Amino acid sequence: MSKHQIIYTSCMRGIDGVNDGQQIYSYDADFQDSKSQDVRSLFTYQTPALEAGVVMSEEIALTMPKAFIFRKLDNGTCAVTLNTYLGRDYMGSTGRFGNYLSHSIICSEEEYAYYPCEFYGSEMLRDSMTYEEVNNSEKPLYLPVPELLRGYYVNINSVIEFLGEDNRVDIFKNMLHAMLSFEREHKRLVICDDPDNIIMWIAALEYTLPLKLALNINFTTYDYDPSLSRSQICGVVPKGTKYSPEGYENLQSHFIFDIYRKDTVNFDNKGEFYDFIEVAMLFSYDILKDFHEFLVNSYSYSKASLEYYNAYSLYKLRSDGISGFDRQSFMNAVSFAEKFANVEEKVALTKQLLAEKDKIAKFDDEYSLEVFRYILGSYDFLSTSMQEKIKSFVIEKIFNSFRETGKSEKEFIKFYKNIGQLCDRSRISIDAGLIHEDNQQKILAAMQYDVSNWKLAFIITTLCSYVKDKAVPVNRLYDVESSVGRLYAGIVQSVYKTDGNNGYLVVTKILDEFSNNHEYLTNMALSLERVLLDLPSGEAAVRFMWKYFYNVIVTSQYENRNSIFTILNNCNRTDQMYGLFESLLNSNRDSINRDALFVEHYDHFVTNNSKYSKKYLPYILGTYYEYIKRSKNRDISQIEEKLFYIIHQNKLGDVPFVDELIDNIVNKIPIERPSKENYKIITDIFDYNFNYRRHGVRGKVLLIFVGMNIEKIKSHKDLRPAMEGIERIINGKKVDLFGLTEKDANNYLEWIVPYITDSCQTSNELIKIYELFNMSPRVSEIYMTMCAKDYLKQSKDINEHCSFYEFLKFLFTVGNVNEREATGRVLCKLNKQKLEIMDRKVKTIFFKDKKALRYWDEINEIALSTNPLLNSINNFLKRKKF
Repeated sequence: MSKHQIIYTSCMRGIDGVNDGQQIYSYDADFQDSKSQDVRSLFTYQTPALEAGVVMSEEIALTMPKAFIFRKLDNGTCAVTLNTYLGRDYMGSTGRFGNYLSHSIICSEEEYAYYPCEFYGSEMLRDSMTYEEVNNSEKPLYLPVPELLRGYYVNINSVIEFLGEDNRVDIFKNMLHAMLSFEREHKRLVICDDPDNIIMWIAALEYTLPLKLALNINFTTYDYDPSLSRSQICGVVPKGTKYSPEGYENLQSHFIFDIYRKDTVNFDNKGEFYDFIEVAMLFSYDILKDFHEFLVNSYSYSKASLEYYNAYSLYKLRSDGISGFDRQSFMNAVSFAEKFANVEEKVALTKQLLAEKDKIAKFDDEYSLEVFRYILGSYDFLSTSMQEKIKSFVIEKIFNSFRETGKSEKEFIKFYKNIGQLCDRSRISIDAGLIHEDNQQKILAAMQYDVSNWKLAFIITTLCSYVKDKAVPVNRLYDVESSVGRLYAGIVQSVYKTDGNNGYLVVTKILDEFSNNHEYLTNMALSLERVLLDLPSGEAAVRFMWKYFYNVIVTSQYENRNSIFTILNNCNRTDQMYGLFESLLNSNRDSINRDALFVEHYDHFVTNNSKYSKKYLPYILGTYYEYIKRSKNRDISQIEEKLFYIIHQNKLGDVPFVDELIDNIVNKIPIERPSKENYKIITDIFDYNFNYRRHGVRGKVLLIFVGMNIEKIKSHKDLRPAMEGIERIINGKKVDLFGLTEKDANNYLEWIVPYITDSCQTSNELIKIYELFNMSPRVSEIYMTMCAKDYLKQSKDINEHCSFYEFLKFLFTVGNVNEREATGRVLCKLNKQKLEIMDRKVKTIFFKDKKALRYWDEINEIALSTNPLLNSINNFLKRKKF
């Protein structure tokens, strides 16, 4: 990007406009970003407010502070701006006050060979305009391409001289810490001092940094309201602005250095870094330039922050070596290297540390770990020979710590775990290194002098890690002739024979070590079983071992459960398969999807292993059923149906919960014509209870099943076989409608009555079906009413001996007064002529039966006296009620 400039002020006509006033005066011909908000934000300027009663004049205008600004814009370019208050607008002596000039030079970061502060006072930035330039109706010419020219006021020598006066260096060190704290604290550095001093403070801060860091710090020598500023460092004047050194908001948002009031922030800036800075900024700036060169050449650090202190620690480490370096200083140094160093520098630092390993070997564990943390963090960048040196260095340090007299378990394990974590990140298995044949004798020899349990546990951990690291085949865990199998067997048996409690600890330790590898874990458990069974208390030890194994799977290997079940299944370990399934299902871990667990276990293992199914299927179903009963706030209907399907399919008779399960399923089926799904459920339940279990069918199942059989009666010829089938099922008992609500009874009768009235042609057939049921008086009345309506519809010619007269025979035989009254209300819809015809026909048919004739007279009288409309309304209200 080439260099650009832009001027904003009051003029008669700007390069982009036709109206007069404050506007862009002109810019260079190639400048494309003149209208961007980022550029326009540079034009912001407000004078300090005048005291009450004071009026702006040309003389006062000359005293208004200038704002010298450096800002990195959002697109990465850098701008140097000078905002100058001019007083009156372009009309000159007749113009209004409020005019100011903003001149900005904008270019890429690469164009900067000098610190931004050095452009202060440069002639490249204008602080005035001629009357002829701004009071001109012609469009201004484009500005020329600018040059970056330094001023004469600011340089390192003038800054050193400035800091040397009035004990300013102490204030400066606090300012430096405030500036470096910006990334963490998000508080601006606000300086209130003479304008010429403000730029010197800013310059001093910039000179402490390499140029590329300084270019990332925005500053302004004057801001009306620092709280709204885009600058990290703001100069202010003591009066007439939003700056208030005692205001709470200012104290919370800014680090304030008010030189007039001698009120500055004081930090604890002691230490070698600030000694170094003081010497450099007062006497020998070249030593600071060496530090800058060190950072620029090998590090990506580009934004000034508190990391600058760590950068200095690293500079000292690389210059002077590790001798005399304390642990914290070393950590600070390598922290910076890890974040910002390039690969070559990281490798160089690692080589330096390896060259000083004899010194490092004398460090305590914590300091040694910090050294290893850095060295191993650079492991991937190193040559093979250097990697091998690091491995040897680590193993040597571990053995020294393991053999160290007086070293406690806590101390050693902490060190070992920490260094192991470091090695893991670099894919180095220190366990494999320790258990290597070349080192096994060293471990065993060390144990001859100290057989502490913790050292035994350490060996187990090391051995298990070796197995995993080397991917030792699982068959070698069984083989006592192999070095691995023999070592496992020897450790377990010897510890159990000495102390059973410690034996339990050894077994759990081994299983824990393999908790992250399901294949090793399962095969190790099978191998341990063989070893434990050779012990006097082997069976108890085996029971304990398997119980612990289940807990490990629940905690660590649920996602690999099917692979584990497969291993156990292939070994025909049905007891362990059920034990693991039960533990998984009954665990308190929310992450286990127990529904999926049951389905997959049944589909993959139960159905494919007849021995397992025969022995444990009822227990598996029972365990799962108990779980779903505990489930809250969800519908388990489909699960219950699935369980019954499995029980029915497998013809399981001895299932303790099956009756409860059937009741739960049936209770959710409405008393009406069943859906396709419910039809199958009722059929299966009937088949399971009646045909397989040889149990009597009862309750709702019997009720709906009888209805299903009645539904199969499509004509009169189907009636007899259907009745025989029903009678065989109920075996002399009755189908109970007595306990139903009136609504359920009505729904049920609406389903079956049409099939009854369509197929029954004689009163005896109607009586036979009627006597199948046990009905309450109200339900019986509903039944009779429905039959009456259906038979009346069927009787097209009431002169004939139609089915309705067979219904009357049925009614006169079993009906009561309420049912006859209900029938009379059904007949009220017939006109008087039809009722008279029916009356003659009934009296002809029943002329010998005085009781029947008396009953008929009751019915006929009600039919004649009942208003059909009122009867319809009454029936509607009854239906609405239930």
